[in-house]
Amino acid sequence: MGGRNTVLMDAISWRIPLVSDIPTIIFGADVTHPENGEDSSPSIAAVVASQDWPEITKYAGLVSAQAHRQELIQDLELLISFRKATGQKPLRIIFYRFNASLGFIRMLVSENVI
Repeated sequence: MGGRNTVLMDAISWRIPLVSDIPTIIFGADVTHPENGEDSSPSIAAVVASQDWPEITKYAGLVSAQAHRQELIQDLELLISFRKATGQKPLRIIFYRFNASLGFIRMLVSENVI
């Protein structure tokens, strides 16, 4: 556990566009909801994020229950673990969000990105 199977040659030579030039974390996230008619079950959020830079080969993942039908993902502790693992704050965040509408993404950016 905690090892790596491979490292991209471009990562070693600092040549991955939008990743190699400054500390960058890459996220992937999705929220799944109970079937229609189910009013009490929680929604489930799953998030993965890179934990090394510039190699971007180690990823950590979290799965959590959250409020029923809530799209907004709560607690992104993986930002803190990135800083602990690399010794620096990410200066760039690349966030892949599965199945979110453009309107929802715009709202997230306007309310949550500084």
